[in-house]
Parts: sequence; structure tokens; C-alpha cells
Amino acid sequence: MSAPPKGAGAQRIAVVTGGAGAIGGAIVAALRTDGHRVVALDRDAEISADLGAEASTRRAAAEVLDRFGRCDVLVHAAAAFDLATLADLDAATWR
Repeated sequence: MSAPPKGAGAQRIAVVTGGAGAIGGAIVAALRTDGHRVVALDRDAEISADLGAEASTRRAAAEVLDRFGRCDVLVHAAAAFDLATLADLDAATWR
């Protein structure tokens, strides 16, 4: 990965997983306001990715590097959950 850009007009490339969700979307907006070039990764975002599937995640990472050349900031805001009580979660679901 290259060094972050320097100088007037240089933009940092920020990648936000879960960028199409409520929390991720708010992070995307805040980073854009701060002057970052933001790339949202999500099932329904600029770069589509199922972060629960390794192959999809690797493909999305390669696409970011192909399109933008680097990632200066990474925010992991993607989440998945099962509605269950803690007592009902088995080890596989917990992972």
C-alpha cells in the first residue's frame, strides 16, 4: 500500500464495509464531508460484496485496489446478527 497522498487537493481513499446500512451510511457521509473519497462496500453499495463469503470479500478488495490504487482508511461497519437469546446461540452461530 502506498503512502497517503500529500499536498493540496489530495484525497484519502476510505473504504467503509456496511456502507449501505444506517451506521455505515452515516460514516460514509461524515468521511465525505471531511474530504475523503469514500468507497462503500455492501450487498447494495458502490462495490457489491457479501463480507460473510471470503471469495466475495477478496474480489471486492481487489476491485478497490484496481479502481483506486490504495486504501488509506478502512472502517468495518458491516454487521450481521441472529435474533436469539445468548443461551440459544451455538458456537457456529457465535463465530
